[in-house]
Amino acid sequence: MKEKKKIKIYDFEILDFNFPYARLRISCSKGTYIRTLVNDLGEILQTFATVKELRRIKVGDFDVKDAIKMEDFEKMQADQIIKKLIPIDKALCQYEKIVLDKSYYKQATNGMTMKVDYGKNVDNYLRVYVGDLFIGLGEYKNENKTLKIKKVFYER
Repeated sequence: MKEKKKIKIYDFEILDFNFPYARLRISCSKGTYIRTLVNDLGEILQTFATVKELRRIKVGDFDVKDAIKMEDFEKMQADQIIKKLIPIDKALCQYEKIVLDKSYYKQATNGMTMKVDYGKNVDNYLRVYVGDLFIGLGEYKNENKTLKIKKVFYER
């Protein structure tokens, strides 16, 4: 059996109920298993419950309402598509940011380990920038003040 972990349900709304089907909208913390939640709800109600359809409409700052429909995408010109692209570092905003001096450019883009003082007592992944260029994700070790680039996203 998996170890239990705490989750948060921020909002639980019944959108529609037409026996035996219900449509729900649930806003919750990461790590929430909606299928398990629905199964648990069925047990509490002393019946059975299962998920027929599951649709994730928001993750962090990303919302399906901002998505481009396939039929619209197919009609778009390349420059229109490029304007709609979201920078990769936005998807990694849960990680703190470190901005390196431009002298670290070659080391960072080659995925090397660098001696840098982040100034904070952390052992964690960081979004790595050289100036205003997003390079990738690096792992910072406070003990020896090193930053090891783990994944380079920057393309020259």
